Amino acid sequence: MDNRGFTLIELMISATLGIVLVSGAYMVYNSQIQSNVVHEELTATQQGLRAAMYMISKELRKAGYDPDPNNAAGATILVARDDRVRVSFVENEDGLNNDSDAQTDEDDELRMVTYELKDVNSDGNTDLVRTDDVATDVMLAANVDQLEFFYTLNNGTLTVNPADPDDVRMVQVTLLGRTGRSGGSDSRTVSYSPPRPAGWTGPAAPVWTYTDAFRRVQLTNTVLVRNLM
Repeated sequence: MDNRGFTLIELMISATLGIVLVSGAYMVYNSQIQSNVVHEELTATQQGLRAAMYMISKELRKAGYDPDPNNAAGATILVARDDRVRVSFVENEDGLNNDSDAQTDEDDELRMVTYELKDVNSDGNTDLVRTDDVATDVMLAANVDQLEFFYTLNNGTLTVNPADPDDVRMVQVTLLGRTGRSGGSDSRTVSYSPPRPAGWTGPAAPVWTYTDAFRRVQLTNTVLVRNLM
């Protein structure tokens, strides 16, 4: 009868194999957790951008709205730049004092809103901001790296900086947002660019390139400014 046990070498080999197997299982588990976190961050970023895009599109469509054409209040597009837009429209049934004159919902009461990027939290990251008539900044989406407005004018001209904002008839809005947390050590280089229509012969669209572990989402929507048609 053989009563010999395991040798020290055999025990060391078994322990090493056990450590390797446990380490491998932990790495797979940790990778799965990290992947889930990144997915949740991307989903939250996308939902935030969609909500912000809805708000921008809604108020761009209102630009120039005035239900009383016989008493024009001056509703129009006030500023039209590639990185900033300011619009005005009559809104005299919202229960608010939109023009800061101590009166609520008077006839031809103008509301003016501005959309642009600012570092609202002073954390070094730009955010999509909506500024109203009384210069109150409201952050619509955090960690928005890029915002571009691209305009179609009344004569069909395409531009990012119209000479006269009143000529704008359509606005293409592009947002590039990123996750609040990085994807760990998985750094990569990715480039993004706002779309341009077929046949575009103007300056090339900007290219936004990032080398980091953050994940990004780009959204584009085109809005017809129907009240200025």
